Amino acid sequence: MALIGVANIAPAGNNSGITQPVKLILKNYGISTIQNATIQWDVDGNNSRTYNWSGTANYLDTVEVYVGDYVFGPGQHCINAVPSAGTR
Repeated sequence: MALIGVANIAPAGNNSGITQPVKLILKNYGISTIQNATIQWDVDGNNSRTYNWSGTANYLDTVEVYVGDYVFGPGQHCINAVPSAGTR
């Protein structure tokens, strides 16, 4: 499973200081169906968080995963996320 993008984040400055949902777009590049994954994520290298996803992602399926909320300050930010697939 690989991170291919971030969904639904408002442009910088538009909602500074407002809690926003963080949704990641993941894709299964493996040949086996994935039923769960652990996602380590943070914003700008601060406050690493873990989200445990469960569902079904077949070969080449793309899934959008809500991992939590974050209050973004002004300016640009970097969302770091590393998924690791669990059992198949």
